[in-house]
Amino acid sequence: MELETELKDVGGAQELFDWFGYWPSFHDATVLSFQVNLTESSHLRLHTWEMTDRVDERGFFILTKHVVVEFILEDISKLDLEGFSGQDVILGLAVHKVDFGFKLTIDPCCNLGGEIIAGNIAIRLFPGKPTGRRLEMPNLKHAVIGIVLLLAFAASAVGQQQHIRPVLRSTRDLANYVGTYPWSAALY
Repeated sequence: MELETELKDVGGAQELFDWFGYWPSFHDATVLSFQVNLTESSHLRLHTWEMTDRVDERGFFILTKHVVVEFILEDISKLDLEGFSGQDVILGLAVHKVDFGFKLTIDPCCNLGGEIIAGNIAIRLFPGKPTGRRLEMPNLKHAVIGIVLLLAFAASAVGQQQHIRPVLRSTRDLANYVGTYPWSAALY
């Protein structure tokens, strides 16, 4: 079995194919995060695995080849997604070559579904199960921005409205510094 021709232009696709020995369907994969960035690459991270036909002592199918797959999306021209929640499990995911790049189609199972069209898609693999809810330090910037926003809202709740504008201005400045805004759909 060989990687489909249209996927050979996707950086990292061969490594994903080699990890499983086939192109995965992403059935029941969990969306770990989705970060949309207006000026740089956007990132979609999923946890997927291979389900065997064997069961464990509790009667559950044994899952192997756990991996976190990161889709790096550049030059997004269409973003049509719906159903975000705290637990996004997908039915499947497909990547197809189109005239102006690639179309990534997410079939919804529990919430998230839709399609993304990007000029270029690359893939990075992080073998193993995800540790915790966060994957990498780049998401730390969202936590910092979230804390600053939380402090701004807390200040307004106790009537210290004179501090709101400077805090929000500094949040916007911080967001520009780290290259993305807090509403960039970084879902954990």
